[in-house]
Amino acid sequence: MALELSSGEIVEGEIQGARRHATALVPLIQALFHRAGGSLEQLAGVLASDGPGSFTGLRVGATVAKALAHARGVPLYTAPSLMVRAAFDPQPGTTVLAF
Repeated sequence: MALELSSGEIVEGEIQGARRHATALVPLIQALFHRAGGSLEQLAGVLASDGPGSFTGLRVGATVAKALAHARGVPLYTAPSLMVRAAFDPQPGTTVLAF
């Protein structure tokens, strides 16, 4: 999971292990905002992955993303995980193979 700040800085976190998304996702979001020195009040939009991934992990992620977007009144976007990872490549003009 990544949080992009208005400065362009990206703060990332990861959930390790299977079947932990439901209990670990919201605390991870809170930790990323804390590390970035921000809060949910500054949320401008939510981007959720629509796969590939485990069915349960995608379902939990989509539910949290929809809840955050609805609660804050911000837009919700979806994109394939691999496309999102490729978009964060810092080298202009390079080819990214994500699988």
